[in-house]
Order: sequence, then structure tokens, then C-alpha cells
Amino acid sequence: MNRILAAIVPFIFIGIVLVLVAVGMIVFSWVLFFGIITGLVLYLIAWVRATFFAAKQSPMQKPHQGRIIDMDNNDMDK
Repeated sequence: MNRILAAIVPFIFIGIVLVLVAVGMIVFSWVLFFGIITGLVLYLIAWVRATFFAAKQSPMQKPHQGRIIDMDNNDMDK
């Protein structure tokens, strides 16, 4: 009985590995499928927003007035 069991165990492990690989490929394909669908929907939403609801052109901004304090990082070492 031990001899038969010892001869069958490698085939059982190979079968388990093949089933796990097949299930993994199926799960990956579903994740990929739904990822593509989600990306396509988000792309279409962004395209519709950019096409039909474009941002209004803002008037040219005035340059900031006031003091600008400029310093080098080398001054911090002293």
C-alpha cells in the first residue's frame, strides 16, 4: 500500500498545481477584464468632461506685488 501511495503522491501534487495555475489564470483574466472596463469608463468620463465642460479661460493674472525674499540654502549652513 505504501508503494502505491508513494507512486501516486507526485501525480496528486502535479494535479493540484495545474488546477491552481488554471484558477489563477481565470482570476487574473477577470481582474484584467474589469480593470479594462473600469479604465475605459473613467477615460470616457474624462473625455466627456474635457470636451463638453471645458474650463473657462481665466483672465491673465497680475504678477504678485510686494516683497520677494530670496535666499540661498548655503546661508543656512552658517
